[in-house]
Amino acid sequence: MAMTLPAAALPSTAAVSPDEVAARFASLLATFDFEEEFQILALGRFQRAKRKTARRELRALYIALWQLALERSFPIDYVAIAQTFLERLHENISLTPEDLAFLLRRVDVYVTLVAASKSDNFLGIADDFLTSATMLSTSKDLRLKVSLHLRKVFTFIFNNLI
Repeated sequence: MAMTLPAAALPSTAAVSPDEVAARFASLLATFDFEEEFQILALGRFQRAKRKTARRELRALYIALWQLALERSFPIDYVAIAQTFLERLHENISLTPEDLAFLLRRVDVYVTLVAASKSDNFLGIADDFLTSATMLSTSKDLRLKVSLHLRKVFTFIFNNLI
């Protein structure tokens, strides 16, 4: 049985400004070096093109997971917080305008996928990630490893929202 809180009891960002929450995630996103993810994907140091593609996809995916965590923690204010972050994304990540536009499109795709799942089952999202990251081998084992890793990252992001 799902428990719903009355509107007055829903968490709000009254104690924390959208700027603070967005800045906190920008700092958190900057700490990801993606080496653990590259190990899971078996991407060695000399596979630079695949690593670059995977890094871009992971960054977009982690932003989408953050938005899911926001929605769960701040159901009233999450749109404003996410918008604040996305408006300042170019300040936090050094990308060309074309790469930034591509990243924002991928964030939209992952936000849609995450919203469609609305659960902690990240297998479908792992499938899309592996396809988008042009991974040739998408065995069930790899799908499961990526899915479990995404759950771990989501939990980390959720626990570090504020």
